[in-house]
Amino acid sequence: MTWAVPAQYRPLLDDGRADIHEIKAASFDQYYAKIVQGQPPHTPEDLKAQLATDLDLIKSSKADLVAYDLRPTAPIAAAMSGVPSVSVINAYWSPYGERIMTVPDTVGVRKIGLRFAEFILPRFGPRVMKRVVEPVSALRRAAGLDDYDGDLFQLWAGCDHVWFPDTDNMAPAEGLPETHIRVGPALWRPKSAGFPTLPTGFGSTRSKVYVSLGSTGYVHLLPQIVDGLLAAETDILISARSHELSDEVMSSGRVHVVNYIDGDQACDWADLVVSNGGHPQLMQAFSTGTPVLGVGANFDQLMAMVHAERTGAAISLHVLRVTPSRVTQDALKLLQSPEATECARVQKAEIDKIDTGARMEHALDSALR
Repeated sequence: MTWAVPAQYRPLLDDGRADIHEIKAASFDQYYAKIVQGQPPHTPEDLKAQLATDLDLIKSSKADLVAYDLRPTAPIAAAMSGVPSVSVINAYWSPYGERIMTVPDTVGVRKIGLRFAEFILPRFGPRVMKRVVEPVSALRRAAGLDDYDGDLFQLWAGCDHVWFPDTDNMAPAEGLPETHIRVGPALWRPKSAGFPTLPTGFGSTRSKVYVSLGSTGYVHLLPQIVDGLLAAETDILISARSHELSDEVMSSGRVHVVNYIDGDQACDWADLVVSNGGHPQLMQAFSTGTPVLGVGANFDQLMAMVHAERTGAAISLHVLRVTPSRVTQDALKLLQSPEATECARVQKAEIDKIDTGARMEHALDSALR
């Protein structure tokens, strides 16, 4: 097995079982800054360089299969090399599922207002998507591949096989071909992370909230989120590399901040998880039967939260609607609702019954036939 990852992720995978190649990739901040501006995240030059890297790596590793996660050049390189490819995407991106037009945080949305953007997006959303992915479409056309008329849902599934890291009841899709398989949630943590222990004697009299906005969340919203959670009479465990919390908040005895923590243990400890709405942490929280307040900004996070809300175990809060009072309101809805807790337990049961390893083995065998 060969992993191709940016240098910063190598320590997470370097356990002696795989060949690891470092590749260049734009940081999330660089990538998302372009999205917020309404620009294509990849330039034609960047894509050509990525394609060359992928072609070289497929050749040097003598790959029999290429599996990728939202790297648009990977299926092109695989097709040019005569190697089958697998896209690992969530089921809400499936072209066979519901096309949800959520409104991400962009400069344009901020100018016209979120409410008006939600009204007009169904009409103009596909056109905007087509413009944003045009550099990818052009590269596919140059390689003799279908560009799907710039349909983002089709593009992400534009390969030989598709694996969905989802539960069976999350983001239903109809008429899936045999090559599109739900392999189950990818619940994972590095074995040698050396996580600090959870604080003791903390959250013993109040509801407990675990806050982790991850690498793609809006950390500048932490003060408002924390103020809202304090008003909801909770104790708060925060995992964040940086924050702008006041001395008063930090000395309250009700807020504990760490750079990183064992997310599985933290979710199990908590009565509520506040995340960026992304699918991985949704599954992590649901695997412990804990409800989620998802503070989402980008298209992927907001789509994930649409389906999370439908389970009854989560509430979606758009970053442009975050205020302390709104956080208080939504947190109390989840904390004081027996139904939300029960729905989260149902999601835990859905996750527990899935043997992801067995499904992955079946999917891999099918892809290599």
